[in-house]
Amino acid sequence: MRSFSSPCYITTFHSSGTRLLYNFICDDFFDDVLPEYELTENEPSGKSKLDWVCKNKENSCISNFDKKRTDFLFFKTDASLHLYKRVDHVVFEINQHQTWDVHLIEMKVGVESSEKWTEIKGKFRASYLTIKAIAGILDLETKNFYFYTTYEHASFMSEKENTATRKMPIGKKVTRPEDEWAGGKFGLNIGDRLPFKHTPLKMLRNDDGVLVQEK
Repeated sequence: MRSFSSPCYITTFHSSGTRLLYNFICDDFFDDVLPEYELTENEPSGKSKLDWVCKNKENSCISNFDKKRTDFLFFKTDASLHLYKRVDHVVFEINQHQTWDVHLIEMKVGVESSEKWTEIKGKFRASYLTIKAIAGILDLETKNFYFYTTYEHASFMSEKENTATRKMPIGKKVTRPEDEWAGGKFGLNIGDRLPFKHTPLKMLRNDDGVLVQEK
């Protein structure tokens, strides 16, 4: 089993090669290990703050993941694929099987359309691929991936729609954005469609105008 330590070194080494791989990573890439992380995001429409409490003391966090250098320059640059976008934060936690659960967190004030949801899913996919690569480099076995979006308001009407009636393509199996958002039918298209769990986290504005998690 591989373990994280502060800020990005391993506490249980199985080889000098593993230590060397960690030494290749920027010192500020992983956060210091804490029992709880204050995750924030500033958008023009407001600030969001999420207090993430870890279930296990063996954990690690990459905060502001979207602002760190994680580009794979061999990815296609087609904007519709969103391969160069990342989620805001990533938290790793050890589980009972001594493998790593990974939580990918995107923070939004609003999800205004189905197109915005498609963009968020693109961030999830690109971040999933990036974390799988990082885990492979560091010889970390990832078990489960969980996806979260914080939000104040959400709507899934297409920007191209001008009526309240939405028609699904005939003869094509399509999952409604609302059903994916709710969690049970969420998945990412990576060759095949991989099923995952998405959890929307409702936020409310406090007296300072900051979005915090609804109790």
